[in-house]
Amino acid sequence: MKRILFFLGLSATMPALSQETDTTELLPVEVKAIRAGAMAPFAKTNLSKRDIQKQNLGQDL
Repeated sequence: MKRILFFLGLSATMPALSQETDTTELLPVEVKAIRAGAMAPFAKTNLSKRDIQKQNLGQDL
């Protein structure tokens, strides 16, 4: 009886040991930006440090 319980317990842990990892390692990303001039052909809004702090809720997407 002890052997049966031992093998049942051992077989219950085997699937957990054989699972694949769910993590994918990504390559680094380089962010490039340009500064919009006063005559840029698109709408722009300058945000001050105070505006950003007021809207920052500490949540990451």
